[in-house]
Amino acid sequence: MKTRIILFIILVFSFNSLIGQSRLERKELKEEKSQKEYFEIKKFVESRMYKFEVDRVTPVRFPSIIFSGDGYYLTIHKDRVDTYLPYFGVRHSGGGFGESGGIEFNDSVEDYKVEYDDDKKRIIVKFTSGNKGERFDVTLSVFKNGSSSLSINSTSRSRISYSGHLVTKKPGTVSVFFSS
Repeated sequence: MKTRIILFIILVFSFNSLIGQSRLERKELKEEKSQKEYFEIKKFVESRMYKFEVDRVTPVRFPSIIFSGDGYYLTIHKDRVDTYLPYFGVRHSGGGFGESGGIEFNDSVEDYKVEYDDDKKRIIVKFTSGNKGERFDVTLSVFKNGSSSLSINSTSRSRISYSGHLVTKKPGTVSVFFSS
């Protein structure tokens, strides 16, 4: 009887250490995958060939609005930016919103700056661009899994924020990093 109890205790401790080792291995694999995704995203940001797609809009003083497959985006292609973003907010100066009422511009990128936080696996991209008489200060934060947030300050509108994900372009392919 004593032998069975001792054998049972040894078996329990052995099983427990096997599970612990398995958890440690899974954690290491997860960290390795996370690191690989982060460095892949980092390469695309450095190449200036990527697209941010909107999932959610958060206007100032208004509730969030969720979008699904509506085609709202900000695309960086080398030294140019192309945007088609919805806008909900207050305009500070005269003039209309144009045909769509959203934020649309296809212009050159000025003052493109990138900050890397390798410890938190976060990339912050800042630049300025604009359209007919309106300037936009853009801040894009990209996280390790490709989830992203975009903040736009305008010379004539209240600030607006977007949440979404990064779509990266390789020649002949498209990789999508979804937030998880």
